[in-house]
Order: sequence, then structure tokens, then C-alpha cells
Amino acid sequence: MGPLDEYPPWVYELAYFSPAILFLIYFVYQRIAMSKWEKGIFPQKLGFNKNNLMKAYICLAARLIQVDREGAKEKLHYLHSHFNRYFEEEEYDIADALRFSSENPVRIKTGALWLNAKLSNEQRIQVLYFMVGLCFVDGSLNAREYALLNETVEILGISPKDYQSILSMYQQRHQRREEPQKQTRPSAIRLSSQILGVAESASLDEIKKAYRSMAKLHHPDLFATEGPEQQRIAQERFVEIQTAYEILEKRRLS
Repeated sequence: MGPLDEYPPWVYELAYFSPAILFLIYFVYQRIAMSKWEKGIFPQKLGFNKNNLMKAYICLAARLIQVDREGAKEKLHYLHSHFNRYFEEEEYDIADALRFSSENPVRIKTGALWLNAKLSNEQRIQVLYFMVGLCFVDGSLNAREYALLNETVEILGISPKDYQSILSMYQQRHQRREEPQKQTRPSAIRLSSQILGVAESASLDEIKKAYRSMAKLHHPDLFATEGPEQQRIAQERFVEIQTAYEILEKRRLS
């Protein structure tokens, strides 16, 4: 009797049909996942990797563009620029993913729930920074965009202070780009105060204390072990924090 004759018949049958069984399991899994996408549900069991993180970003972006198509061309350019810059090492068909997400819009809640389960608080703040940036491509934030941002913030567990700070960062950046002469006017003081989370009447000591606190929490060095995309976003945000501090410091010293 040879060594293969020692196994019972069912072992050979299992070995013969295993590829078909595995293919069937994979096919069923894919259909279930596709069914969720088509129902507007971001699959919560989707594993965490950069490709799936990009899917989540794109799903949220597609919903924001849908509720405000003003400046859609510029927003698409922002998306391509963002992903090419922050996910440059990833091979991903952004145009195809956007098209699919537009045809099968995902409910913001399901995408945000997945992100909340997979990311740290600082990484979730990075997501919000991206979303607010997309909204401000056309220079404004309408009521429907604001409602979606509010829903996302609540699910991601981001504090109102951090949320307001990010909104003010983009308002200040837009103002600096479009209306630079306003940087010494009350609007610049108001936005800078909101970025640092201090009252407009705050003393220089209070401003310095708030700046040191934010610098400690958001310094780019904290992202030294993260991917280049997270490091670059952190650097951009830190520049806005520094700019806000300089505006308020200049006002107090003048």
C-alpha cells in the first residue's frame, strides 16, 4: 500500500473541490460587500490599509461634492492634487473610485463609523481637515455641507474646539489668499483667536499659553512615525497655528 492510499476517500474529494469551494466563498463575500456599497453602506468589516483609507476619504468627498456642486471642477482638482500629494506611493484609480462613489453614494455615518474605529484622534482630525478643505475650495461653506460636517464631527468624536479651529484655519487661509489686506482687520483677529481657542480679548500670556498647548498637541514631530501624507497635513495645520499666533502677538505688541 502506497502512502496516498492511507487517506480516506473524502480527503481526496475535499482536495479536488477545495478550489471551487474557496472561489464560491470569495464570490459570496464579494457580492455581500458589493451589496453593501450599493445600499450606501461603507463595509464596517473592511480591513485597514491605505487603499481602504483612500476609499473612505473618496466616499466622504463624493457626498460633499454631491450636496454642493458649485466649483465641482475645482473640487475634483483638489481631490486629485490631495491624493497625488498625500498618497503618492499608492496605485489607485481615483477617477474610477469617484465615479463609483457618485453612482453609489455612501451614507456619511457609515464611512465615519469605519474611520472612527480605525483611526486615532489625531488621524480623525486629519480627515476633518481634508473635508473642510474640500468645502472651502469655492471659498464658502453652505448649509448642506455644514450639516454633513457636523454629522461627521459628532461620529468621529472631535471636540467643538478642534472643529472650530479647523474651520477658522480655512477661513483665514482663504482670506489671506483672496483678501490679504484684511489680515490686520477684526476678521483676522477673530479667526486667529478661534484657531488658538482664546477670547479676542485674551492677554499676551494667555495667547502664548494657548499656542504652546496647541503646538504640543499638533506639532509635526508627533507624526514622525506616520506616513508622509499624515506628516504633510500636520505641517500645513501647524503653519496655520503659527500664523494665528503671530497675528495675535503682533496685535498685542503694537
